[in-house]
Amino acid sequence: MSEGNDYGKLSRLVVAEIEGGALEHRSLTQIAKDTGASTSYVSVMVHRRRRRLAAEADLPKLGPLPDDTPLRAIRYMIPARPWHGQMGYGWVFKEVAPLKVLRDAPDDMMLAMPQIGQLALEQIREKFGYGAACPATARRLF
Repeated sequence: MSEGNDYGKLSRLVVAEIEGGALEHRSLTQIAKDTGASTSYVSVMVHRRRRRLAAEADLPKLGPLPDDTPLRAIRYMIPARPWHGQMGYGWVFKEVAPLKVLRDAPDDMMLAMPQIGQLALEQIREKFGYGAACPATARRLF
């Protein structure tokens, strides 16, 4: 098994333990021992989960997200590599920019960004859709 696959397996184990309520009964050290991860890695995963839950707390539970939702609120709904690719394209995408910017961005512009491929774009469009300002000719996926 390659190192990347081991990392993914370890990540899934740690996340499953954390989301399964292991923190209520066990320490970070015990979770690390059970999963084969380091205590610092488990700590980082716990902090990431807390940040994700805090960011998603203000989002509406039902219906589509409003266009004025800041991108930082949906940060954990987008895979990490595409998120960093978008944030590197800073003149348009910033954490305080509204979701409307993401929805109105044409597919060809998104695909031209580093770290954003066809699969990532499909996931983004499935979750957030297109905006009214996005020209119909730029909508390639749906």
